[in-house]
This record gives sequence, C-alpha cells and structure tokens, in this order.
Amino acid sequence: MDALTARDRWDIEEILRPAGGGGAYVDHAIELMLRFGVRVARGSRSVGWAARRALKTIDAFAIETEADYACALHELGHCVDSVTDRPIADRDYEPGFELSIESETYAWTFAVVSAGQRWSPMCHRTLQACLDSYGFAVDYRHEQQQIHALIAFSAERARRVVYFKAPPAIPTAIAPFVAQVPRSY
Repeated sequence: MDALTARDRWDIEEILRPAGGGGAYVDHAIELMLRFGVRVARGSRSVGWAARRALKTIDAFAIETEADYACALHELGHCVDSVTDRPIADRDYEPGFELSIESETYAWTFAVVSAGQRWSPMCHRTLQACLDSYGFAVDYRHEQQQIHALIAFSAERARRVVYFKAPPAIPTAIAPFVAQVPRSY
C-alpha cells in the first residue's frame, strides 16, 4: 500500500471531524489514522463502521461521540492487525459478514490500548455491547475466556481513567494481543 497522499489526509480530516470541529477524541483518531497509514472512506451511520484490511481503508463517518471514537479505533485495529493475519472467512454466517473471534479480540484490544487515558466508561460500554453481540460465533472455551478477559480489562481501564490511577494489569487470556499492539502513545 502506498503512503498516504495529500488527498487521503484531507479525506481523513473531512470525514472524521464533525461540523463543530471535534475535540481530543477526534484529534487522536485522526493522528492514529495518519500514523498507521489507514485511509478513510465515507460510510453511513445506517451501515456502521467497517474495515477493509486488504485496502487498509475504513468506511467511517464523523466522530461525534465517544462510542464513535471506540469504533474508529476498533476498525483501525483490524487494518493494522498482523497477529491474526489470515482470511477471516473461517466463519461466514451471513453473506458479506465474516467474523473471527481472534480478529475481533485483537481489534478491540488495539482500541483499548491505543486510546490510553482516553478510554472512558462510554468506550467500555460500546466494547461490551459489541463483544456481547459476538456470542453466536463463540465456538471454543478459550474464545469465551478472551472475551471475558477483554471486557474486564476494558472496564478496569475505563475506571482508572475516571479516577486517574495507574493502568490495570493485563489479563493472561489477552496478553498475546496486547503485546502485539503497536505503541501509539
């Protein structure tokens, strides 16, 4: 994939920044998109966020809430994922919808770790709702353990942000994912 062009950079700003200009969450998401060389294409709220890893592109819309910020970082995690770098078509439940618990765990771990001190209770609730929706795809006990560990890690990270304490310990079930997340802070 070629380096980002001036047009790509303009698209990232134009698509992700809301009309009011946004704040620290928007600035951070844009910074990460630029740092990892991920392009952004205009998506729609009715369809939601989506990553196209092969194209290193995210279908997105303006980041207006902390939930949008969490989703943006999650989709970015799919684009930079080199840990689960295999086709996700191992489970195809609906036409066009492919899911790998390992890939989803990595992408959400990337979001939590990359957000750093910005990971909030709203970000956590977004992560938990999304992970809860993957229940139909969990086939193995270790996948369920990864999901539970990630939810606990996210909750602890969100609480620590609120109370300004040290980052939480990393649960064993998701440690391999956390170790592979490129440091962005």
